Amino acid sequence: MEPLVVAQGLLAIEAETFDDGEVIAGQGAIGLEILADLPETDLIIVPVGGGGLIAGIATAAKALRPEVSIVGVQASACPSADESLRQDHPAPVCAGRTIADGIRVAETGSLPFPIIRDLVSHIVVVSEEEIADAMLLLLERKHIVAEGAGAAPLAALMNGSIDIEPGSTVVLVISGGNVDSTLLFRIIRQSMGRQGRIMRFSVLLDDQPGTLARLLAVIAEKRGNILHIHHTLGESNVPVQMARVHLELETRGRDHGEAIKKAVMEAGYEVRMVSEKRLF
Repeated sequence: MEPLVVAQGLLAIEAETFDDGEVIAGQGAIGLEILADLPETDLIIVPVGGGGLIAGIATAAKALRPEVSIVGVQASACPSADESLRQDHPAPVCAGRTIADGIRVAETGSLPFPIIRDLVSHIVVVSEEEIADAMLLLLERKHIVAEGAGAAPLAALMNGSIDIEPGSTVVLVISGGNVDSTLLFRIIRQSMGRQGRIMRFSVLLDDQPGTLARLLAVIAEKRGNILHIHHTLGESNVPVQMARVHLELETRGRDHGEAIKKAVMEAGYEVRMVSEKRLF
């Protein structure tokens, strides 16, 4: 059995009814199902918005297995439960923009709060970039399309903010798959760029037949996969007899990208790296 198990469920109702006792009780069924499948579970990591989901899971799981730890995860743009625990009462926060909109709740519910305070080990926060990277990893490794809120537990695991004992059985609750396809495309591109798996650069070429082909041959020799090429003429800061070529490549990672850059420079081209503007 793998030490990391992913539990998936669609719980969009938490965003509206997290402060309802019956809803909290119903969501406790997730905790029961986790322990029915994995009675040796040591840690359950849960995304937190208004708090209903984690309150239900913690109540049920702790009743069956008191030694299990429950950890909540929030987006740093809206850490309402984290702030509430600091103040020891439900405290409103300014809800910033986040790709984890399913947990963008400005104030923890009055019913979930005492349960979180008494049964949840702690709350951690994750950044937008960490959430995006987790979404990409879930897509590539587990073939799970998760929205930002659902990917938050994996983001916390990846950034090292939760201590994991060797040999522990860890369950992540992936609580949503309703993500806009356009946003998902942007998230994937940015995440791949941060990991060095997409590189963007430009070079100056003599405006002569065959010069572009020679550049592409250098890149092909290093197994770079060309995604886009934009050939521009007449730029104000480019000599009349030359053209600037903008390239976007897919690579195997940062080291592969550096190898391609080195090969292009050794072939006599001046490389100007380009960074993509943040889209979220």
